[in-house]
Amino acid sequence: MVGALVGALVPSACKKEEDDGFEPVDFSGGDETKSKTKTKKADPEPTPDPEPPTPDPKPAPTPAPRRPVTDDPINRHDTGYLRQRAQAVLADLVAALPEPQRSQMRPIPLGFDNRPGEVNAFAACVKGRAFMVMTDGLMEIQAQMARARAHDERFGTEKLDAYAALVARGQRRGQAVPRPPSNFYETAKDQDANKVARQRHLLDEGLAFVLGHELAHHYLSHTGCVGTDATALTPADIARAVTIKVPAFNQANELASDLYGIQNVLAAGRPKRPAWREDGALLTLRFFLEVRRAHGGGVLFDFESTHPHPDVRRPVVTQAAETWRRTGGQALPVLKLPKLR
Repeated sequence: MVGALVGALVPSACKKEEDDGFEPVDFSGGDETKSKTKTKKADPEPTPDPEPPTPDPKPAPTPAPRRPVTDDPINRHDTGYLRQRAQAVLADLVAALPEPQRSQMRPIPLGFDNRPGEVNAFAACVKGRAFMVMTDGLMEIQAQMARARAHDERFGTEKLDAYAALVARGQRRGQAVPRPPSNFYETAKDQDANKVARQRHLLDEGLAFVLGHELAHHYLSHTGCVGTDATALTPADIARAVTIKVPAFNQANELASDLYGIQNVLAAGRPKRPAWREDGALLTLRFFLEVRRAHGGGVLFDFESTHPHPDVRRPVVTQAAETWRRTGGQALPVLKLPKLR
């Protein structure tokens, strides 16, 4: 924001008072010459009028309640909106990377996998082309857990745990992710403007954590290639990447991507109001931990078998965020790490 300072110079006038109170010299004292100077008496200062009593300050007007949001895209499961948010969040993450990683990552396209029941995100390299994929199922879970968490914060409920139990009981391979039933939320609370604003913020933070993690796999050399081809990703490319057997990333690589990814999230979210924090990352890890517990401790989604346990990842995220803030947002140097098998 560029502000303009306008100044006006106003000449001040000074008034010189002339003293006309001198009287003629008096020679009546014989040979002695006496002179008297008579000072003109100042007029008595007028008695100031009594100040009128200060009226009692008017109470500040009560802010009008925010109107309910009757058509929120998260509440109505709008996949198009979620894809747009993912693209916008990815652009912010790439813009916040230091050079040369920013230039390398800028051409990387993001594709979406709409196969029912798939809950995953991955960075891939096929025929020298680097790209990223996020499934509609994972984006929907990100949106619905943000919705539940915002409801809990606003109204003191336990919707997040209830949603995790719903997914754990109802998720089936090849079937869409279970959605909350129509009576899961009270309409007035679900449309509350403050709750809706909070769920949108949590959604962006959650998407940023997932996408920042996948970006890190590329610039930390875990995938073997970086963005050198800006060609749009086609459905055939996505299908080819899914069918190719990609070696599982080991836990060291996953934790490194968590560490670099969360600092990327914080850097990208610093100018936002409110700023992005690690809340979305911790919410994501807590949710899948609750799903695992509700499912009897077993693995429900494929990505869980290639990533460290949430209890291992959470301290990495927390400590990385604390270090980033303690150092004033100083980014860790990006090193080309060897791919570990």
